Amino acid sequence: MKLKDADVQPNRIRQHEHLSPDLEVRAQAIYDILGKHLNQDRLRWADGFCFDLHPERELAIWENYAAAYKKFTDGKPQYHQAVAWRTILEHIANTEVEVVNLASPKQVSCPFTGSAKTVFSKMWKHLNEM
Repeated sequence: MKLKDADVQPNRIRQHEHLSPDLEVRAQAIYDILGKHLNQDRLRWADGFCFDLHPERELAIWENYAAAYKKFTDGKPQYHQAVAWRTILEHIANTEVEVVNLASPKQVSCPFTGSAKTVFSKMWKHLNEM
């Protein structure tokens, strides 16, 4: 029997029954900033971290994106939000390197690229191209 591509579905294995209260608070803070761009409600989005082997690492990555987004869009015209979100999506699609947390000098190893500072500079580049 030959399988068709449409018949093959990714198998996501739940790694954690639920997030700790601390991780729930962190996920909520990220969602408060980026939620309007996510295609899920807050509970479903936060639950997605239960499928990650290391949800705290993944949340640290998203915290960097949220920090860059907030810094770039606060007090700016509406179109900055679209530029910021597009840049974050492009950044996520890139190859693997380390992410540096803007709030702390420690580095977090992750499957995404660069740092929030890098995302922020890319946002300015996109804006200047408009």
